[in-house]
Amino acid sequence: MSPHRLLRNLGATFARLAPIAFAVLALVVLEHSAGPETPAVTEAGAAPAGHRLILFWVDSLALADMDPASPRMARLKARLPTGLHGPARQCADAVSVPCFTAMATGIDHFSLFSLAKNFGGVGRLPQGNVFQALQARGRTVGFIGDIMAKKAVEGFDWVEVPPTLDDGYTIPRALAQFDALKLDVVVVHIRETDVTTHTHGPDSPEYEAALEQADRLIDEAFRRYGPEVHIAVFGDHGHTDDGRHFAGLDVPTYASFFGPTFARRAQQPMVVTDYGALWARVFGLKFADGGWVPDYFAGRPLPQVDGLPDAPGGGSAPPL
Repeated sequence: MSPHRLLRNLGATFARLAPIAFAVLALVVLEHSAGPETPAVTEAGAAPAGHRLILFWVDSLALADMDPASPRMARLKARLPTGLHGPARQCADAVSVPCFTAMATGIDHFSLFSLAKNFGGVGRLPQGNVFQALQARGRTVGFIGDIMAKKAVEGFDWVEVPPTLDDGYTIPRALAQFDALKLDVVVVHIRETDVTTHTHGPDSPEYEAALEQADRLIDEAFRRYGPEVHIAVFGDHGHTDDGRHFAGLDVPTYASFFGPTFARRAQQPMVVTDYGALWARVFGLKFADGGWVPDYFAGRPLPQVDGLPDAPGGGSAPPL
């Protein structure tokens, strides 16, 4: 092929690919510029001495699983009247790692790259997240769970990704390290619940068994630590009747918070972006502290919500 013809072919190829390349570049720029900055952190008062926090992240815990008429999660349901709890609107992307990011930052918006963030491990939690704020004040933070979240939690004081998917190992191991390392916070990513609902369906014996195991081991943590240690049990998203969850689907979850900071007993609908604000209060911080959260801690009446609050950011997540 002559140099002239080669250059002509290259030019034609570039002309065909250039619009695609520019479109991808525009999407990347839009992705990185969308949404507000991470909320500022302020002191809510003197930092409580000795406060510690266990975060049980039950992946794909569905709102229906917490229905009083359902036999699922019976041990946890029995404890709900002793703390703060309520149904929770999932994050806009309705997949695990983006929802965890929304919890930790108080910020949520639909992402065209949500699946890459979830399964590709493409980024750490944004600067200014609640865990970083705690570490900046001398608190130690640990994580154990699925490899999909490993990149997100880089910089934590302890991170472990078990070689096999086994919540029967993950939960006891988290508590052992919580004690051995004297961690202030440990995030326990409970994954069998999500995997079984995808592979077997939410009505399957396998999903029932995964929930039963999680409920039993979480209850052991309650009995092990008593009321002095704060414990939160929450989902990131739920799932449809056939086990699906992604942006555009209505897949709410449930969240509950226990311990001295949550001595005011209440049932309050929320969104997953409220979680980080509640975790921060355990350590005397205000973080993404909007909506009903200040009213809860001030002892004021809580807003009456008919059903669930709007999706984070207002309205519903855009469909795919």
